[in-house]
Amino acid sequence: MTKEKIKLITDSGCDIPEGWEKTYNIDIMPFNILIDDKEYWERTELKPQKFYELAGNFSGIPKTNQIMVGRFEEKFLECAEKGIEDVIYVSINAAGSKSYENAVQARRNLTQSGKTGKMKIHIVDSRCYSIAYGYPVVEAAKKIKDGQTAEMVVAYLEDWFNCCEILLLTFDLRHAKKSGRITAAASFVGELMGFKPVISMIDERTEILKKSRGEKNCCFQFAIVL
Repeated sequence: MTKEKIKLITDSGCDIPEGWEKTYNIDIMPFNILIDDKEYWERTELKPQKFYELAGNFSGIPKTNQIMVGRFEEKFLECAEKGIEDVIYVSINAAGSKSYENAVQARRNLTQSGKTGKMKIHIVDSRCYSIAYGYPVVEAAKKIKDGQTAEMVVAYLEDWFNCCEILLLTFDLRHAKKSGRITAAASFVGELMGFKPVISMIDERTEILKKSRGEKNCCFQFAIVL
């Protein structure tokens, strides 16, 4: 059996379909989600259907706790003990979570202590959310399986994230209102007029590109933007 040289790690914000982590040998670190004063671990205690049910009945906004420095240190040390030569961690958007910063701190701590030996730790900020970084992580896993080096895989990921833009169709303004991204007044008018915005997300910038009435027209405007 060939020794594993590269370990690919990401976090549960990637929304990679269940089971794919085993298929593509991806280590997914779960976020801790707080809903109505109760904590759940994503992908184990909190699967998508349960999340939507809980969030739909919750008046507030679910909160995601960052992955702390200690958890990253444990994960990196575990890889070092297995003889891994390169670790690649792809984080959720650093603009929306301190997990990236914590991973960098964990690498600094371990490097200074010498506990990880010659193992290299590559940390990549996805600068985006959800499957927008889940997809390239899966592609990166395929490249590792095909024998590409860690440096080649990191270069691919950084190139992807330098060009990535997320486009969203918003059919319901309730959660946008609760999150504070739009005001209650704007949400009321939007719902009254039947507006369905097309939203662009790049790095930490969110912008409404189009406003249209009705779901069919919204989909048409979305296609135009694409």
